Amino acid sequence: MKKITLSFILLFSLITNAQLNVNNTLYSPADLVLSKLIGQGVSVSNVKYNGSAPNALITNNQLGFYTTGVTPTNLGLSSGLLMTNGSATGAIGPNNASGSTTTSTSPQNGDPDLAMITPLSINNICILEFDFIPLGPEVKFEYVFASEEYPEYVGSTFNDVFGFFLSGPGVSGPFNGAKNIALIPNTTTPISINNVNGGLNSSYYVSNAGGTSIQYDGFTTVLTAKSEVQCGQTYHIKLALADVGDSAFDSAVFFKEGSFSVPRVDLGGDMVGPSKACCGEILHFSTPFNPTNYPGAVHDWYFNGSLIYTSTTSNVFDFINPTCTDGILKVIVKPYPAQNCTFQDEITIQYQYGPVLNVAPPLTLCSDTPATATGSFDLNMQINNIVPGYNSDYEELGFFHTKEDAIANTNVISPATWHNFTGVDNQSIFLGVSNIILTGNVCRSVMEFKLKFVNCDDLVCSPNPSSAVFDLTTRKPIILNGFDPTKYSISFHHDMPSAVAGTAPITPENAYILTSNPEEIYVRYWENAVPLNKQFTQFSLQANQSNIAGADGDLNFCMTDTTVFNLFDYITGEQAGGTWTIVSGSGANVDLTAGTISSNNAPANYVLQYTVSSSVSCPVDFSLLNVNIAAVCGVQTPPDMFLCDDSSNNGIEIFDLSSQNATVLGSLSSTDYTISYHVSSADAISGAFPITPNNAYPNISNPQTIYIRAVKNSDSSVFDTSKSFQLHVVAQPVVTSFTGTTAICIGDSTNLNFVGTPNATITYTDGTTTQPGVLLGATGSATVTVSPTVPTTYSLVSIATTGTPGCTNPASGSVTITVNPINTVTAASSTPTLCENTLLTPITHTTTGATGIGTP
Repeated sequence: MKKITLSFILLFSLITNAQLNVNNTLYSPADLVLSKLIGQGVSVSNVKYNGSAPNALITNNQLGFYTTGVTPTNLGLSSGLLMTNGSATGAIGPNNASGSTTTSTSPQNGDPDLAMITPLSINNICILEFDFIPLGPEVKFEYVFASEEYPEYVGSTFNDVFGFFLSGPGVSGPFNGAKNIALIPNTTTPISINNVNGGLNSSYYVSNAGGTSIQYDGFTTVLTAKSEVQCGQTYHIKLALADVGDSAFDSAVFFKEGSFSVPRVDLGGDMVGPSKACCGEILHFSTPFNPTNYPGAVHDWYFNGSLIYTSTTSNVFDFINPTCTDGILKVIVKPYPAQNCTFQDEITIQYQYGPVLNVAPPLTLCSDTPATATGSFDLNMQINNIVPGYNSDYEELGFFHTKEDAIANTNVISPATWHNFTGVDNQSIFLGVSNIILTGNVCRSVMEFKLKFVNCDDLVCSPNPSSAVFDLTTRKPIILNGFDPTKYSISFHHDMPSAVAGTAPITPENAYILTSNPEEIYVRYWENAVPLNKQFTQFSLQANQSNIAGADGDLNFCMTDTTVFNLFDYITGEQAGGTWTIVSGSGANVDLTAGTISSNNAPANYVLQYTVSSSVSCPVDFSLLNVNIAAVCGVQTPPDMFLCDDSSNNGIEIFDLSSQNATVLGSLSSTDYTISYHVSSADAISGAFPITPNNAYPNISNPQTIYIRAVKNSDSSVFDTSKSFQLHVVAQPVVTSFTGTTAICIGDSTNLNFVGTPNATITYTDGTTTQPGVLLGATGSATVTVSPTVPTTYSLVSIATTGTPGCTNPASGSVTITVNPINTVTAASSTPTLCENTLLTPITHTTTGATGIGTP
């Protein structure tokens, strides 16, 4: 029976509209506060209705629970607490009355706080108030103010009035210590009909003329009332609404269900299992504490306990984890920096990976002006280069302008342009790929590569530019620029049509001779596995004339020589048009412009440099000329020549007379003078019978005089015939005698006697060690004392002379010395008895090699 009664009450108490439902009989004011208004982070006590705690436990038609059901209205809220200065059910639409007025069941008048807003009488009050303790540094709730006084009484004094009066620690205001938080956003202006309407602050106003859901003629947009509070402290709030000056025309406040709360930071659910984050993905997080509404709010973001980002100007954080390390992301927010009260949340982030990709080298074309070049690239050439074993049946990919687009798979570059993509130097392209079809993994891998232009031109410097030879294969590494030459190929052509068609490639590539100078070469560049992936480019060949300064040279002349020497005569192979400079030296007459030098009658040494730089694109070349202006001039007398005779000791040897040339010329140059050698002075003077060849001359006497003839090459005149030198063949030294005692007693010494070539040194050995040399001296003899302890054979090794030349000759001969021991006599052991005056006979003892006589 109770069920029937309750159903009957519900049936008649719940008046419904297709879009707005209001129940003002089921819930008491306290119930509505606790179950329909209060949300998270707030504990409530001491609820009163119209100043009475008992009244808060009894239903009243001014208060109710509203819902829009499944069909939304233009109210902007879907459910919550409704308070009115009439009956809550009067809110139900449609908007069919210009001044709808309903009556509360127990009307009361007057309120000291509302009276401070208007001087007129306060009628039909509807006031909910309660104490609350916030668990965070801020409390807020969302609401809509609606009234039948819109729009007729805009600008009049007959404005229904309402306010949200907050009091407590840290709060002060004119309303008996409380402040009104029903304010126009970001202002201190209270919400009222005169302050929010179609003509003033209209962005917060909604006209409901002809509305099908709500009765009231107008209402605000959804607004938020909020205030800073102190965590854990007790506050009091009074939600008050009343008629002003009369009891006509209803007004109401719609509160969003559960919105009276402490704000909450919610980073979302943990990113684990099938919700794992993708490696490389930018994760976007935010909190409700934006800098507009919470200036200076401090956001500290932590990953695995380490602070990674702090901001006082943004509530947004884009988390990028380059290492894709799993961990916990946490944010701690201090909305009001002066308070220590904070909000925080954390989530677990785990990562999964997309396909493994190869690092990509740049895709390259040639250009003379790389920095400003534009060209057509085939992006497809990078697919197999980046994606190992790419299979279009299972892997989805695209090219993108940004990494973010590649990760999100948005704004893909049109596939129709991939084969002919117009790009500029150093442009970044991102390839994004996933194998979700095969693995179900939604993560995409991204690889960036560059489009590059490089100068591929080949410029050579050649002595003969018209026949210069080029190795075209040296351009391949430049064009491939890191691509695998076993997977990509290049051919060279004389024109672009041939390159595009792949016909008439240049062969051989490594020995190409110019057909014109300069010459353009066209390139076909393709992927071996997919020949349709190809691109084309071109570069220039140019051969320039080398700078050639010739070979280095020497110039020697006497300080008394008055000749003006042309420097060009002393270097060879040089190009004309170069310049002479002095590297070092002074004291002579040097004309760098004319390229000449002459003596200033003083010795000098110069290093002169000839530089050729007329071909500006080729390396500068230079040669050096060493100039010696000698104080001692003319042909010099060389020293005599000495050779050791051979074993024949016939006094004849082979002499290299040409080895005397440098000494004979002295400071003179072999370029300027010719030297010849003769067996007589007459021949030297006449020039007859020069010795030839002069580097292998056998002397005809010992000693022999050789005569020198010097001729000046410039005019073939005889320069000097006054000098000569001698040839000497030095006889081989010999040992003529080597003797010594053949036997000694042990402990004795004896002499070895040497006789041979005077002043020579003899080397001998004792059979074990080579002994120090024995100098024979001027007499040709020498003696050496030896003390062998065992039989020893002394053998000759060699004999050598000192001086120039030092001649050495093997020597033979030996002396053997026998070493004998010292003899002893042993007497008989018995002692005979002798008579006085008995005559003893001498005792004779003979032993091998010695005889002894004993005397008694």
